[in-house]
Amino acid sequence: MIRLGPASVRMRAMSDDDIFSSRLKLLIIMAKAYLSDCPLGTYRKKAVIENANHVFYHSLHLEGQCL
Repeated sequence: MIRLGPASVRMRAMSDDDIFSSRLKLLIIMAKAYLSDCPLGTYRKKAVIENANHVFYHSLHLEGQCL
């Protein structure tokens, strides 16, 4: 069997920054899909709004840390 991913020694828990970057990447993928005329159903629309809110509020928190 082929094992993919990092070795178990190098694994760590996901940090808030990891989750932030994952949500931001997901928003970019969803925006590209929308611009390519992919249908926007109620569940996908709800997911976009929730992820956008999380990214927005987390980015405000990150801005406060940089000052």
